[in-house]
Order: sequence, then C-alpha cells, then structure tokens
Amino acid sequence: MQFGRSWDSSCVKMITMDITKREQNLIRQIEGRCRHFNGAQNKCCKVGVVYLELTGEGFGSGLKLPCTSPDTFAKRREELGIKLSECSKIDRITHEEAVQEVKEIIISSDRMMKVCAAAHGDAISKGLKEGNGGRSSMPCPTECGGTLHYTVASCNGHMHAQCSTQNCVSWME
Repeated sequence: MQFGRSWDSSCVKMITMDITKREQNLIRQIEGRCRHFNGAQNKCCKVGVVYLELTGEGFGSGLKLPCTSPDTFAKRREELGIKLSECSKIDRITHEEAVQEVKEIIISSDRMMKVCAAAHGDAISKGLKEGNGGRSSMPCPTECGGTLHYTVASCNGHMHAQCSTQNCVSWME
C-alpha cells in the first residue's frame, strides 16, 4: 500500500511514496475503533450507548471500553487481568477505511500547514508579530474564493484566523 503527499502550485496533489511510520501509527490507531466512538470525555457514543454502563466505575474502567482498537492497551489489560466489555452496537472500522481516513487526515494537515505558513508570511510582511500585534486579512490560500481574516497577539505573536468561507479553515495558536 502506497500513498503520500506533495504540493503542486497551491493545491495538494497525491503522489506515490512509502507509508511513513506516522501514517502507519495513525492507521493502527484508527483501524478497529468503533465508528460510533466520539471520545471517552463524552457520556455516551453516537448511537447512545452510555460508556459507564458498559464498563462500570472504578479502577480500569477506561481499559474495559471496547470502542478503541482491541489492540490498544491490550498488553496493559493482560497485565492487570482486565477484559474488554462487550457492546452489541460495536461497528469496527476496517483496514481499508482506516487507510482512507489517514489519507484524508494527511491532505487536511498539509492544507492547514500551507495556509498557516501563508498567513504568517503575510502577517510578517505587514509587520505583525510579537510586540506588534494587530489584525489583517488576505485572500484565502486554499483558493476557495474567501478571505482569510487573522489577528496576531502582541504578547506572544500567536495567530487566530478564520476564512470567510464556511467550513474552510480556522485555527487558534
């Protein structure tokens, strides 16, 4: 299996390259996870299963949660003698789906890195930096047709930005 990333002008172009260790780690984290899992910080999953009803409270309850890949923390569960709880609604993500999700994560990450770099470059060219904060805007580097509005904090030079196009890009540093 091969996939990768590269810049071609201002858009992301997929090229063939070996899967990196980072990509393999992401695939391992995603594959086998339940597609309904929305994070243990929530009370229940996307289909309404209450996490604490599956695991009970107390020591090891997080290790009993069946929503993540069964391989995740398997060694630790074995050391402690803890078994995964069972869930009748579990629907695990396949390897192929995990690979596709990782491709999308990489495209999105590369796109975001490009936009952040362009916004910081624009801010620097306008003298906005730590000690001289302010706000400005520029055409969105994603070529969505929107305007990227940003603010640079004087105290630390961090940037907050958002594109005027809905669901394009936004971030806070």
